[in-house]
Amino acid sequence: MRAITTALLFAAIAVGLAACGGGSSSGGNSSKTELSMQDYYFQPAKVTGKAGDKITLELTNVGSVEHNFTLTDQNVNKDVEPGEEAEVTVTVPKSGTLTFYCEYHRQRGMTGQLTVGTTERD
Repeated sequence: MRAITTALLFAAIAVGLAACGGGSSSGGNSSKTELSMQDYYFQPAKVTGKAGDKITLELTNVGSVEHNFTLTDQNVNKDVEPGEEAEVTVTVPKSGTLTFYCEYHRQRGMTGQLTVGTTERD
């Protein structure tokens, strides 16, 4: 029964994420972006915005274990338990790319990029 409940929860979250979209907005100085934390990757894996813009990342852990969002360059570090949500605010770099990661699963490739440029989703 628990497996069915868990599967239904994940399906509902996936439908919600698909309906709401993601990525950063194309204008203004701040925006919100949904960032899903799964076993063992971020979706989207690349968050793009205008240089200097602040982006509030709405973190949702749809994985089965605790995950973390770390952006060392901006002193951001947030744990998110399975099925839980949290928010962090990051600033798009003036140029180039910054790497964010899960401090628990970085070795498994759970990393992503915060980059300046045109808005896009991966």
